[in-house]
Amino acid sequence: MDAQWRPIDTLTLGTSLAWLDAKYDSFTGATCTAPQQNAFVAETGLPAGRCTQDLSGRDLQFSPDFAGNVNATFETPVGDRYTLSVEADVNFTSSYFTAQDLDPISKQSGFAKLNMRVAFGDIDDRWSVAVVGRNLTDKKTTTWVNDVPVFRGAYFGFIDPPRTFGIQLRTNW
Repeated sequence: MDAQWRPIDTLTLGTSLAWLDAKYDSFTGATCTAPQQNAFVAETGLPAGRCTQDLSGRDLQFSPDFAGNVNATFETPVGDRYTLSVEADVNFTSSYFTAQDLDPISKQSGFAKLNMRVAFGDIDDRWSVAVVGRNLTDKKTTTWVNDVPVFRGAYFGFIDPPRTFGIQLRTNW
């Protein structure tokens, strides 16, 4: 679902919401988690790589139940030759697994991140300069977490950028 509303000429409000019910229909040969592999080796004496699990009916990797965005853009003329725009958005998601084996350690909790952009430019959109802030609430999240195959019980992950600020300079030829 997406919606936009422009209550006045200088203000645009928007939102989007996605609902996802993504599950494996059948996934009987899925890779085991590191703890499952350790238990498998201890019980059977077989190599850890022979351990499988049944994820049929379970959530797909990277599939939150809900995700969405709420945003606002305010644009106004400054004198006869310039414009000022202020944009803000909040992106949110419910929890999801980042590893295909659905290891509980790989579960990313639900979160919301606030971003903002303030830009000043000419009315003909030939140039602009902007200050941008991302993840302003400094929410700590990961893009991906998984176990280390040769060191069962050890994990690695990719951490998303913390609160960041930048300056954008843009020109159109």
